[in-house]
Amino acid sequence: MALASHLPQLVANALAHVLASHEVTPARLGPGGTDMTRLAGSSPEMWRDILEHASPELAGALDDLADLSERIANALREGDLDAIERLMNDTRAWSRNA
Repeated sequence: MALASHLPQLVANALAHVLASHEVTPARLGPGGTDMTRLAGSSPEMWRDILEHASPELAGALDDLADLSERIANALREGDLDAIERLMNDTRAWSRNA
């Protein structure tokens, strides 16, 4: 459950926080942004109880996500769109294997 449920919840919260810090309101989001941040409206009290029992695997997955986010940011800074395209091709293939 840590990766399939808890990780998406925390990612949605992080994304919503970044958007809010850049003064992007929910009303300004397109369909993708709305889908990605839907979980951010979940009950913090409920999630506090769930996360109290979360496995250490969740923290490791968040570390992996932070590392990948940094690599993506670096690729953008360096104009390495090939690296981003490879990532997108990999994730597209993953999503089609559902």
